[in-house]
Amino acid sequence: MHDPRQPDICFQGRTRPREGETDADRHNGLRLGDLCLAVGNLTDAMAYYQEALARTSEDDQDTRLEIVLKTSGCLRRQGKSEDALRFVESIISGFSGARRRDLLAEKAMLFCLVGRYGEAAGVCEEVQREDSLGEREKDAGIYLVLGHVLSRLCKWKQAIVCLEQAATFARMCGDMTALGNALN
Repeated sequence: MHDPRQPDICFQGRTRPREGETDADRHNGLRLGDLCLAVGNLTDAMAYYQEALARTSEDDQDTRLEIVLKTSGCLRRQGKSEDALRFVESIISGFSGARRRDLLAEKAMLFCLVGRYGEAAGVCEEVQREDSLGEREKDAGIYLVLGHVLSRLCKWKQAIVCLEQAATFARMCGDMTALGNALN
């Protein structure tokens, strides 16, 4: 009989990608990585994400971005923010437009996590100069990071301006989470 305290689906044995698996759907690797992440198996999640990234075409930037951000998140959860930063820096040149902006925002956040606030501020300013400024919800996120960075650098007036800007953009997009973060 099934014990209700036990999950219906569990990983038994090795969950990493098998050597020589060739035609596996990259989305399966991504989803298996998500499952491993959900149960706290960060090592296997990372293995699946790396495999999915290797199998994903350079042209499929949306999928690649998703994989890169999830890999960075795994590294952060393992307490390896420096490794996450190196990983993001190593792959960012393969992205353009809004996806590049998303990775620059991740890079700025990682700089904050490792205490390199001056460099984080520089990345935030680079994001603000990017050509793809039409996505206001992204602007809210980068202004939140920049406001945090400026507050850490004791540039209070500039930090307040950035947080107010983040709240404005979040309100325009209906992003209540970003709005709450900006107002707190």
